[in-house]
Amino acid sequence: MSQPQGRPRGRARGRGRSSAAAAPPQQVVQRPGEPAPPRAPPAADTQAPVPGRGRSRGGSAQVAPGVAPAQAPAPPTTQMAALSVRAAAGGEMGVGGVTRRRRNEVFIEPKTRGDLADKQGSSGHGKPLLTNCFRMETPKNWLIYQYRVSFEPDIEYKKVRLGMVGSLRHLFINEQYVFDGETMFTITRFQEQVTRHVVQRRPSKDGTEHPDVVITFELTNECPPGSSEHLRIFNIIFKKILKMMKLEQIGRNYFNPHNAPSIPQHNLTLWPGYITSISQFEEDVMLMADLSFKILHTDSVLDVLYDLSAKFRGDDAAFRDTATKKLVGEIVMT
Repeated sequence: MSQPQGRPRGRARGRGRSSAAAAPPQQVVQRPGEPAPPRAPPAADTQAPVPGRGRSRGGSAQVAPGVAPAQAPAPPTTQMAALSVRAAAGGEMGVGGVTRRRRNEVFIEPKTRGDLADKQGSSGHGKPLLTNCFRMETPKNWLIYQYRVSFEPDIEYKKVRLGMVGSLRHLFINEQYVFDGETMFTITRFQEQVTRHVVQRRPSKDGTEHPDVVITFELTNECPPGSSEHLRIFNIIFKKILKMMKLEQIGRNYFNPHNAPSIPQHNLTLWPGYITSISQFEEDVMLMADLSFKILHTDSVLDVLYDLSAKFRGDDAAFRDTATKKLVGEIVMT
């Protein structure tokens, strides 16, 4: 007796095929006089379902019957051939376009400046030029000795130091030396490396006696001609000359207060002055001098306070705040 055949009622482990996929597409018949129906966009390529378990990651390696296998993408040989790699001159192109130097390559720095101190030309036509530099005549064989000067007990005031060293000027040749308060330059060389002299200090104006001071001269350096210390000596000497001309020092420059025009309507005065510097230019020592001017207020701090007091009469807080903002940080000449 034969078994009745029918649809099995058990659950299948595999994924069933879609009945819609097997149905052939229906064709739309266009009647005469009707416009053509719009075409549907092409369906995106989707991966065909493959048999397998639903819990596994990724598709099965088996290909469903009736479905063409997907083709692997072709390598971009055409696009790579269109690209051109340009090698840098004198090197090889490395990873990421970085130029690598060859092992035997020697880098030579271009020489753009000569070794000579004098850069005067030897051809062409000369042109006369005027500058604010003046050549200084310096001795060729001029050996200068540098000493470090110390005081025991220590003297804080620079003027007192200068006066006490000045009392020993008879120890130097022609009484010539340059002393800035700590360092001394002279053409005199003492016999010992360290020389000490005792100087009696003058009493104060109120009659206070002071102990004797021991001044120590320690030889630290010998400055031959052409050394940088010579330029330092020249600048110190020239500053002393400007002070002898009764010029006032403001900052690094010197100004003439005795020949200063005033502007009374604005309470201003204009001090003429000079900017000086002695330096090595090419093969000569030059003095560079230029003009400079300083604008100063003629009113004093007391005048400013009187004006602010009259302006903020009765308002002490505003007076203090305005006076602080206007005066704190300003330079006052006494």
